[in-house]
Amino acid sequence: MIEPVLKALDGDRAGYFADVVAKIEADPRTARHPNFVYLLLKETVGHLPAHLDKDELIQRLFAFIDAHARDLERVVFDPDFVHDPSVVKAVTDAFVLDIVELTLEHYDRGDIDTHEPSVQKFTWPYRAEDLVDAEDETALECVDARPAYTGPERRKSR
Repeated sequence: MIEPVLKALDGDRAGYFADVVAKIEADPRTARHPNFVYLLLKETVGHLPAHLDKDELIQRLFAFIDAHARDLERVVFDPDFVHDPSVVKAVTDAFVLDIVELTLEHYDRGDIDTHEPSVQKFTWPYRAEDLVDAEDETALECVDARPAYTGPERRKSR
């Protein structure tokens, strides 16, 4: 059920979610609702971010299934599901939203490395302390030894 979905993903995402599926297959909690686990993954893997710790994602998956098992049963055993499997999105979209919100919380805390280059901008006239790495204590000592800038202030305040 999940294999065709994994094959459709690109390299990093496919590896991430293949690892998630392997861990889920080994997890004894899967035996409680195996159909729901794989159905939920099948419907959401293409929309989920691949930035969370895999174990945290799995925890959220099982917690979601425990909380929404009745909703999933209602949808899966509804005759409309046979004719239109997309009706399950009414439940699965809530899981995607939960994972996206969790990912954004981690991003806001700085837990997720986006591999974006850092950009530094300098204005003229620049000051020596602008060009020093703030974490380099020896460089800060050298800057402190220099006289303070006394020229006109041309910077805009933020």
